[in-house]
Amino acid sequence: MIIFGSKATQVASETINEKCASCGTPNSIQMTVFQKYAHVFWIPSFPMGKTSITQCSHCKQVLEKKEFSRNLNTNYEILKSKSKTPIWTLKDNKSRHQLNFSF
Repeated sequence: MIIFGSKATQVASETINEKCASCGTPNSIQMTVFQKYAHVFWIPSFPMGKTSITQCSHCKQVLEKKEFSRNLNTNYEILKSKSKTPIWTLKDNKSRHQLNFSF
């Protein structure tokens, strides 16, 4: 039996100078970029791209990348270009974000 799947590791996080679309609080958006990777027996094998989420520090609304406005997408592209894929993708458990994919 071969155990395989995918996970994501946080590679960048930054406060964005945008106001929250839900509550209107300025400068309250925290954007986090994750590097997705495939693993075999929980050993990272190869990167599969990057994704991102945002969370408002005031109302706690979370947006996934597909829900981003044009301004958030621009900020995502800038933050993504600054973030590097780690050579060794394993980090402490606090920085992991589980993504569920069906193969």
